[in-house]
Amino acid sequence: NEIITDKENNPVDYRILDGNPAFEKITGLNIKKIKGKRVKEIAPGMEDFWFETYGHVALTGEQISFEHYLKELNKYYQIYAFSPEPGQFATIFNDVTDRIMAEEEMIKARKKAEEADRLKTQFLANMSHEIRTPMNAILGFTELLEVDSITKEEQKEYLQLIHANGEILIALINDSLDMSKIEANQIQFVESVISVGAMLQELYSSIKITMSRNVELRYTNVLSDNDDPVMMDKNRVLQVLTNLITNAKKNTQEGTIEFGCSRKNKDFLLFYVKDTGCGIPKEHHERIFERFFQSGYQRSGTGLGLNISRGLINLMGGDLWFESEEGKGSLFSFTIPYKKAYNEEKKETAEDSLLDNLGVLNILVAEDNDVNYYLIESFLRAYNVKLDRAETGIEAVEKAVAVPKIDIILMDIKMPVMDGIEASKIIREKRPELPIIAVTAYASEEDRTDILEAGCSDYIAKPFKKDDLVSLIKKHIPETINFKPKG
Repeated sequence: NEIITDKENNPVDYRILDGNPAFEKITGLNIKKIKGKRVKEIAPGMEDFWFETYGHVALTGEQISFEHYLKELNKYYQIYAFSPEPGQFATIFNDVTDRIMAEEEMIKARKKAEEADRLKTQFLANMSHEIRTPMNAILGFTELLEVDSITKEEQKEYLQLIHANGEILIALINDSLDMSKIEANQIQFVESVISVGAMLQELYSSIKITMSRNVELRYTNVLSDNDDPVMMDKNRVLQVLTNLITNAKKNTQEGTIEFGCSRKNKDFLLFYVKDTGCGIPKEHHERIFERFFQSGYQRSGTGLGLNISRGLINLMGGDLWFESEEGKGSLFSFTIPYKKAYNEEKKETAEDSLLDNLGVLNILVAEDNDVNYYLIESFLRAYNVKLDRAETGIEAVEKAVAVPKIDIILMDIKMPVMDGIEASKIIREKRPELPIIAVTAYASEEDRTDILEAGCSDYIAKPFKKDDLVSLIKKHIPETINFKPKG
């Protein structure tokens, strides 16, 4: 190539003198047709960068090597330029696209790993704070309970605070597990026939009693009888609805909170939660679904709820979004696929009721942990029951087979020697009619499936409440037994 300069000897163009077949292949130009032509005739839009760079080589004789991206060819080239004659330059182009792309991928991977490490560190720091806060309350008020001078009113207040902070810890654990499973795409949804109208009524009744006097709770259900019932995972939908309503309660000092459901179109159900609360500042809109981010009056809770809710809805095939204006409230909406079902309601019969008959309920508690056994014993102390204990899975099998008068088994899943799953399988073979309730710290749907497939009649997840345990026992005991409080 021959450089062309202006009157001030500044490079402004160059003339093509020759090129090899590789040049023709790269550019798609025929060297015979362009030989002797100025580059600006062939490529009028060429950047001044090329004239300045090549002009420097041609006019000074200096050799240079550099890499450059050619957007017209969508490739990266390593370019070597030298001056064979004064006022001329020649170039060698080497395609290095694969190397550059590999390097860029490595850079991206490194940045991704660094970001993952940063998020992990931030997550652990946040989790440490969220765990230590309720634990501080639990340990602190437990210590105060040991003081002899406290009044009964103070004792009751401390116990309520311990219980409340224990609930916070459980919520944090459940949120963390859900978040991990959503990230790993390991959430399993268990669909069943659900009446949306009945579900919303139950939710309204359970939340109504917790509402502030200054806030009115409403719900609407515009699904026709023809649209309802549906097939869906009731627990997961309620989890999202409850989270959205809880957030609305935290951020609404007075006014109304309304939730409900309708058909969006033939393919989706639309749920919503609307409040007249403080709203979300515009500068928070993009961050509202981030983990641990909180906006509003009361920044209590883990800050994971919205992140988890959106993850669950997306995995169900729907979407979750919001509209909000600071000072005017918020509207959160989500969709899930609509799946029509036919009602299969269970009809209550006289057989579903417990008969008032004589007889002590004999319960075998398979539990190796002394504290957990003592808790079950304390829960059932007021009832007409007789407890026996097995501290290993093998002992549970031996007693279940050897003692025919055992009416029901509370089976811990994680036990020494033989776990509760294996023990339940053996007992089920020997005594197929004996009710076995699994008591487990594993609370996922996958664990529930394994437990039921092992032959357990039902399960209750730790930590559990007294009323839940009593209700579950009532559900499975023989009709000939009178399971009532003593006296």
